[in-house]
Amino acid sequence: MKASLILFFAVFNINFLFSQEDENTWIKFENENTYLIGYKDLKGKVKIVPKFTFITNAEVFKNIIPVFEEMNPKDPGNSKIKQYYLLKDGRQIGLDSLYVYDSTLDCENENKIRFWDYKTDKVGFFDSNGKIAIPAVYDDAKPFYNGFSVVITEGKRMCWNGTGEFSQKNPCEMWSWKGNIQIINDKNEVLIERIPFEKLEALDWFSVKKDSTEINENYIGFKGVKGDYYYFLNYEKEFENWYCNEFLKHISQKALLHFLSDEVHFDVNEILEDKYHIMHKDSSWKEEKKETFLENNKTYFLKIINLFKNGNTFIREGGSPLLIRYENKPEYFSNCGDYQNLKFPYFQVHLLNKKEKATKTLGFIKRNNHFELLEIY
Repeated sequence: MKASLILFFAVFNINFLFSQEDENTWIKFENENTYLIGYKDLKGKVKIVPKFTFITNAEVFKNIIPVFEEMNPKDPGNSKIKQYYLLKDGRQIGLDSLYVYDSTLDCENENKIRFWDYKTDKVGFFDSNGKIAIPAVYDDAKPFYNGFSVVITEGKRMCWNGTGEFSQKNPCEMWSWKGNIQIINDKNEVLIERIPFEKLEALDWFSVKKDSTEINENYIGFKGVKGDYYYFLNYEKEFENWYCNEFLKHISQKALLHFLSDEVHFDVNEILEDKYHIMHKDSSWKEEKKETFLENNKTYFLKIINLFKNGNTFIREGGSPLLIRYENKPEYFSNCGDYQNLKFPYFQVHLLNKKEKATKTLGFIKRNNHFELLEIY
């Protein structure tokens, strides 16, 4: 009964959040006997009976999804897998052209989804109506963010083991593309080319400034093909500078609310251990409004901050906040159910002991164009 209630409230939360955004959204569900995947609308009405294999990974069906469908499943001798892109009106396009990376299918993002032309071995994009938005002329391409995509031309598949180019004669399990890295817009216009791979790390695609003088040391600039300049924030540099020069220097007993997220996630037993010397308790996570958290735990919080100010720390980027989950906050996740770190960069700062092991952690998230402390544990 308890499990059923948890499932009910999880589905209710998804439905409530999506109903405010798009009433035409369908969500994935699984047949508990066959483990096949189908889709329901937000009212629970089955729109597609379960018939897709588990590889079908789209948690949300907005306009177009890639699917693996087992044909003739009741006749194992004649059973085969059909792979294609499916639209809401039932049209099937891009047969045998699914884009797969690291055994994972692509998902619709900014009304586009990648496809692979098996005849030319090139990658392009379908739009949300199933039409070709970007022709398959690239060796590889990243999803669009804020109208920008990173693509590769003149590419070669290079083995990670150092044996050279991947081929039938020289196969390798792990390989990656090496070639001319470009940035294109959603009109398939090349904006920037010949970009060193390392300069693309940690770019905030939603921070672009074109031909701007309002930049600082946190920005990285690229000269465009037309002689113009594009500047993007490097969110790793931005966070490190903010953490060292703003958070640690200016957080104080009188200035705490400014640095906290509206909701604070914390381990209750960490506070109990601090107050009453209780040891070896299981983690008990809680979420509170920042005002309530400070009212109840201000002394503990200031003590933790002083430890980080004076201790040995290590900053780690990536992952996702522990209590931000797809079931209750789907807006933080892609249609595949993956946390969108490019939209909401997440950082952990670990307090290390003499053996370089983490003893305390602060978790920070960037949203609404600024960083805020979200987690304490």
